[in-house]
Amino acid sequence: MENSFKKDPRFRWRVTCGVGNFNLKSKASGHSYKKGSFGYLEPMILGILPFNRNIILEVGVGYTFADATGVRVEGIAVEGELLFGKF
Repeated sequence: MENSFKKDPRFRWRVTCGVGNFNLKSKASGHSYKKGSFGYLEPMILGILPFNRNIILEVGVGYTFADATGVRVEGIAVEGELLFGKF
């Protein structure tokens, strides 16, 4: 889910969520060290820097909230994307 702030088009907010399973396994022996499932929610604030009509740089910071069995994956999230296309 993503939306921009009405007053300033240079800032947006984004929320990403997901679920899945993981299996940390040795390729050499085939031994499984950790198995589990996870779910996460990641709210983020993005800054938009348009270079021209076709190139945009997005830089964001947020926090990942996760419910994971077997491993901790919660913490600060930082993202940078260079987008090419017609905007």
